[in-house]
Amino acid sequence: RWIAGVRQNYTIQLPRGFAINEKHAGGSDSGRTVIAYIASGSFGDVYEVEVTKNKKREAMKMVTLTDRDTGNLLPDKERVKRLSPHVREAHLMISIGQHPNLVNIRAANQIGNDFFFFEDLVPGGLTLRTELTRRRLEVEQCAIIALKVARGLEH
Repeated sequence: RWIAGVRQNYTIQLPRGFAINEKHAGGSDSGRTVIAYIASGSFGDVYEVEVTKNKKREAMKMVTLTDRDTGNLLPDKERVKRLSPHVREAHLMISIGQHPNLVNIRAANQIGNDFFFFEDLVPGGLTLRTELTRRRLEVEQCAIIALKVARGLEH
C-alpha cells in the first residue's frame, strides 16, 4: 500500500514535510504539514503537524482501515470498530465546544482508506497513562489531575 510515496511493511510512516491539503465548500483551501512522528497505537499513527495558514501546531491522529500485516482493507465490522470511537469522540468534542481544559478537535477528513483527526497538541507527548504505568502518584498529584478533569467536565 502506498501513501505519500512511502511503503514500509504496510505500516504507514508519513515523512516530515508531507502535506495534507483540504478543499472546502466555496473553493478555499487549507492544509497542514507533518512536522514529526509521535507514536503508534492499534488504530494508527499520531503525528505533530503545522497548520499552513497560521503556523500553529496540532496533533494528527491517522486512523488506518487496512491490515498492517497484509495491507488489505479490513472487513466492514473491523473498520467500524476501529473508526467509531474516534468519530464519537469528535462529535462529542464538537458538541461541547472549545474549552481551555479539553483537547479540542480542530478538523477531520478522509484520504482514501485513512481518516485524519486534527486536535490540540498537548506538550509532553503521551497521555497520563504513561505516567500512571511508571510509578504511583502522590496524593497532591492525584488532586491536580482530578481538578483538571473536573474543570473539563464543568464545561
